[in-house]
Amino acid sequence: MSDILITIDTEFSAGGLFSGKGSPVTEQSISCMIGGQSHGLGFMLDTFHETGAKATFFLEAAHTAHLGFDAMRPVVDDIRSAGHDIQLHLHPMWLQASGHVPGQPVCDSAAAMDEGGLRQMFETGCEAFRRWGVPHPVAFRAGNLQMGRLVYDTMAEFGIPVSSSIGRAIHESDDPVLRLDHGCHTIGKAIEVPVLGYADMKLAGRTHWKNLTITGCGTSETKAVIRRAVKAGLKDIVLLTHPFEFIKRHDRSFSDLSVNRVNQKRLRKLCQLIAEDPALSVSTFTDKAPIWAEATTAGPAAQITAPLPSVMARVAENRLNDLFRWY
Repeated sequence: MSDILITIDTEFSAGGLFSGKGSPVTEQSISCMIGGQSHGLGFMLDTFHETGAKATFFLEAAHTAHLGFDAMRPVVDDIRSAGHDIQLHLHPMWLQASGHVPGQPVCDSAAAMDEGGLRQMFETGCEAFRRWGVPHPVAFRAGNLQMGRLVYDTMAEFGIPVSSSIGRAIHESDDPVLRLDHGCHTIGKAIEVPVLGYADMKLAGRTHWKNLTITGCGTSETKAVIRRAVKAGLKDIVLLTHPFEFIKRHDRSFSDLSVNRVNQKRLRKLCQLIAEDPALSVSTFTDKAPIWAEATTAGPAAQITAPLPSVMARVAENRLNDLFRWY
């Protein structure tokens, strides 16, 4: 049996903060309200409730250095009340927000930070969890999936044993050790469990890589990739999504939104697949962390591929979804 780990990076939008042309968008960038109904977090929690799925929400906490602790608190309460897992997500850009000169470059890569900056970032995140009354995180995800070896050492210092910060198709590290597609890997004093990576096509002899996401992968493609991963012996299949993927935003302020019907259908179909397939179960990072701590191998080295017809169907569907508001 394989465990599906549905992970949701749950974060505020900086909006026009760093350009000087607007303000951060807080709860609306997560709730995504349209006509009095939440099509972001609310839609996800309703879907999980209907299908019995559990998810891990990687909650961004570095924003508290600029926005304080209260803005995210309703989101925390909603997720906890629904019985889901909460782990730590950090975007270092927020540490530079106060006093930032509009238009100047902003570093949003944990991999580019020094030891002092990383400690400040993790202190900020762990303090936010204490203020919110959330258990100390057992897992961490780097903003933009930009991860480095010093980050693993620093998270271990803060008693966070697990990372899920690698997605090669989203960000390819310069460090060959961090080019991982799946499995459970020891890096320094920490464990890395990547977002599932797979090959979707080869062009001119070059392999094109994808990571398993809601917005990037079609339903038939996702089903095929998961079933091939199970057949290859993968025990942990990590999928990535965000609350804002279930709406289409037509401005930076999240004031003009429409429903992303394609992505909402994809999440429902994923949860139905997990509920109906006896080879699959759903798990969380809190549940799996003790098991990973005892793991002695990284898992099978198989390369997962997607069937070309499902890839082409997804390419067409995504193109139509991007082009037409009503699609």
